[in-house]
Amino acid sequence: MGSAAWVSTALDFLALHWRPKMTTIKKTKRRTKSAMIARMLNRAKGATLTEIQRATGWKPHSCRAFLSGVRKQGSVLVKEVRPDGSITYKITSKAHS
Repeated sequence: MGSAAWVSTALDFLALHWRPKMTTIKKTKRRTKSAMIARMLNRAKGATLTEIQRATGWKPHSCRAFLSGVRKQGSVLVKEVRPDGSITYKITSKAHS
């Protein structure tokens, strides 16, 4: 076997069996709108409907539907009135089933 044939065979072998090294990819937390709203609702001051709208870009009815879903998942959602008259929503705890 000539040297050209050997090089060709070696390159064919490498092409079939060589794989690049897999590097580990750092997994970051997903920044979903749901997670963002949950953080807002867990704050001491809670979140108003307007704050949720601005943070998500949702319309008011979508924000209210999300809050309804939070209640259905078993969280205790409390409505409070701030001194400026705006209504605040807060998650106080998980309901016991």
